Amino acid sequence: MAGQVPVVAFFAIKWLPTEPRRALLVLALQVGAAVAAMFPVWWFQW
Repeated sequence: MAGQVPVVAFFAIKWLPTEPRRALLVLALQVGAAVAAMFPVWWFQW
């Protein structure tokens, strides 16, 4: 997951100035996917 950070940052730098609405939607989906991937780790740690 850490390897995705530079790719997402590049995407944000490239597309936020030109297409802010679409870029924010994609970034929100990325954050949701990251949370969905981390949730089971947190949940089963207990």
